[in-house]
Amino acid sequence: MKIKIIKLGLLILFLTVFSKEAAAYPHFLGNKVVCPVTGEAFGIEANSKKMSYKGKVYYFCCLDCVALFKADPNKYLQSAGKEKEDNQQGAFSCSDSKRK
Repeated sequence: MKIKIIKLGLLILFLTVFSKEAAAYPHFLGNKVVCPVTGEAFGIEANSKKMSYKGKVYYFCCLDCVALFKADPNKYLQSAGKEKEDNQQGAFSCSDSKRK
């Protein structure tokens, strides 16, 4: 009887932990988003960099963009349109080697 209770407890713990992990990446995997720093569009992957700010989750193309956003989030949120234009002109771009 004790073994059944222990197994049941472990099963509940296992399901709780993995259901929270699954909730972190629901149906958003594969969706296209735009990095608020570079304006670059990319698909969300399980290892995509993300950060919550004022109740909203933002996804980033690389770790450098997370650091820049953390330093001054309002700069990138207020000027999202301008950042896109600047990125298209080559003002700021992340290298592929920094995306890991």
